[in-house]
Amino acid sequence: MTVRLADAADAEALVSLVAAFRDHLGAEGPSADAMRRFLPQLLADEATELSLALSPDGTAVGYGNCRYFRSLWSTFWEAHVEDVFVLEGKRGAGLGRELLDFVIARAGERGCAAIGLHTNEANTRAQSLYRRMGFEAASESIWDGGRECYWVRELEEEGAGS
Repeated sequence: MTVRLADAADAEALVSLVAAFRDHLGAEGPSADAMRRFLPQLLADEATELSLALSPDGTAVGYGNCRYFRSLWSTFWEAHVEDVFVLEGKRGAGLGRELLDFVIARAGERGCAAIGLHTNEANTRAQSLYRRMGFEAASESIWDGGRECYWVRELEEEGAGS
């Protein structure tokens, strides 16, 4: 498997993966047309990186979405992982970990001192992965259907700076 940054040439693969994630979540949107309209803006945004996981034959089988921002509360750059998704038939082979490893490395390269993400408390499989990768539960908020847990991993030792 290969993980790399996505670019404009990957738009249709990303639309397909995001639609699969949307359907997995049982969400109503966004539509494929809305994604196609918005993706060029997102791919051009320096504060956002989309990564793509590719099988040996070059087929897109997963993606990650990470946003970068300065935090007034912590006074340094932070990263927030918005999505990590692997197609159902490709799960369990370590691809989610490869995607997260790539995103964490990119955050360190960009000078982030911390990286965070959210997951539902019912998603115990993802929580297990996040714990193994050094994330710790940092807060809880009550949402319908379970608490949404925020996870954080400090990146100071990985080249973070202010």
